Amino acid sequence: SRGARPPANGAAGAGGGAGAPPPPAGGGPPPPGPAAPPAMNVRMYESPATQQNLATLQERGASVIEPGSGYLACGDVGRGRLAPVDDVVRATLALLGEGRASLPLAGMGVLVTAGPTVEWVDPVRFLSNPSTGKMGYAVAEEARDRGADVVLVSGPVGLPEPHGMRVVHVETADEMLSACQQAFEGADVAVFAAAVSDFRPKERSSRKLKKSAGAEGLACIEMVENPDVLATVAAGKRPGQFVVGFAAETEDVVRNARKKLAAKGADMVVANQVGAGLGFGADGEQAFLVTAGGTVELPFLAKRELAAKILDAACDNFKVC
Repeated sequence: SRGARPPANGAAGAGGGAGAPPPPAGGGPPPPGPAAPPAMNVRMYESPATQQNLATLQERGASVIEPGSGYLACGDVGRGRLAPVDDVVRATLALLGEGRASLPLAGMGVLVTAGPTVEWVDPVRFLSNPSTGKMGYAVAEEARDRGADVVLVSGPVGLPEPHGMRVVHVETADEMLSACQQAFEGADVAVFAAAVSDFRPKERSSRKLKKSAGAEGLACIEMVENPDVLATVAAGKRPGQFVVGFAAETEDVVRNARKKLAAKGADMVVANQVGAGLGFGADGEQAFLVTAGGTVELPFLAKRELAAKILDAACDNFKVC
């Protein structure tokens, strides 16, 4: 703009814009950017101008701490509440790296998948499942708080995006597989908590299919099998990597989980019973940790507590930490 001060020492280009942290004296990694916890009216927060400004801040190194939803000071209801102070403090400490070197997963990479995948039939219909992503997000946040460098590959969910990690948003099973293959090489621990659709329509219709159209409508949709994300990625496992799968079962929970353990190439399968109000969408669950060496039955736990048990098993039993 007119009258703007030129960059010091003639610096220009990437990283030189307003809001970018200055380069460190004597070289070395740049200091962390600022933490920005926005709070405002929901319509102001959701406006394209505000979203573009937040995106610009992130491009320049800032970490945006997502606001909460609920009653706002102006009387409206929606997204725009200041994030809880504990979340702001935790995000700020994560940016500063305070105490991270002493955390149990410091310097380690953790890959987590979460949520469902979506396979479109036509512009108004898709195949999916009721996964909410709560379990995968709990594992990702627990790993982050233990000092890990986390990559979260997430299907479509209604959860706030967690801070302090790289989040890759995907929709289909093919997209999830591609994202996992890219992140797996840098992972010491990989936790596949996503519920991936087993099949997809062979062709996605560009128009709405009619139920009265016979073989050319909803009555006849040819299906093809989706890639097995867990088995495909685990097949490339190197020595020292620890792979966790999940098994949501309606019967013979442990027996089916043990079959999955052998078939998928995982080191551990977290098995739980679903149906009759159990499993998807709940804030906690009772699970079994199934490995080649045996089965540990856990009591009913909140999902964040279960996440801690999963990472404890990786550290204690398989010495990846």
